[in-house]
Amino acid sequence: MELASLTRSDAAALLGTSEQAVTDLLEARRLLGLKQGRRWLIPAWQLNAETERGVLPGLDRVAAHFPGGLVALSSWATTASPDLDGHTPAQALARGAVDRVVSVARSLSAAGW
Repeated sequence: MELASLTRSDAAALLGTSEQAVTDLLEARRLLGLKQGRRWLIPAWQLNAETERGVLPGLDRVAAHFPGGLVALSSWATTASPDLDGHTPAQALARGAVDRVVSVARSLSAAGW
């Protein structure tokens, strides 16, 4: 599975905000990204037009409890989970089930994922 990533500029355009606002979200870990030199790569699955601010809620909490890095988290977040009634973690976050997704992330082990 190939996961799409966005630049800071792409994310700003999709969110209708400035690149600095995207940087602020990245620094607060309310949006997750990989920094390559001076450039950010932001996994696109985190953006959802149907959420209040266009960014999935609870990303900082999920990332804090997920046992792997951002690449593994991105794969997990976009894979249907029986622990989330067949929804992906990203879909569950979009529906506001932050506590449930955090609980599932907390139950994982690095070896198990």
